[in-house]
Amino acid sequence: PDIGSSMRLSAEVRGNWAAISITDGQHTYTSEIVRVSNTTAGTAGLMHTDDGATQTFSNFELRRSPELVTDEHLERKLYDARGVYRGEMKGSRQEIYDAFMGVSSWDEFGREKIILLDAYRPERSPYPRDWVLVLEKQR
Repeated sequence: PDIGSSMRLSAEVRGNWAAISITDGQHTYTSEIVRVSNTTAGTAGLMHTDDGATQTFSNFELRRSPELVTDEHLERKLYDARGVYRGEMKGSRQEIYDAFMGVSSWDEFGREKIILLDAYRPERSPYPRDWVLVLEKQR
């Protein structure tokens, strides 16, 4: 209810993932990143059901999402806070479990970058437990 009458609608789709955002310049609302099943390339447009109000659309723009960097090598070795080596995150796909749950193996984990509209969604961990994600800003 607090969004103005003049607004900008943005959507981004990459692979099987999509997100949408709406802003009037002061207030911004963004959906979570969700999995989509219809990824067929085709047309795009806007639709608004007739509520008797005059609808005006301008500056309609459709463009390709930027390509994301692909990693040649992902570091899988784990070290604790003291620098002591604790093991390695590795392992092959468990076909039945993974197909049902939609998760990758440790060998593939971290390769899919789920980044849309400047938001990030971590992919599901191959191990079904609670985890803490630590991000480090590099200078």
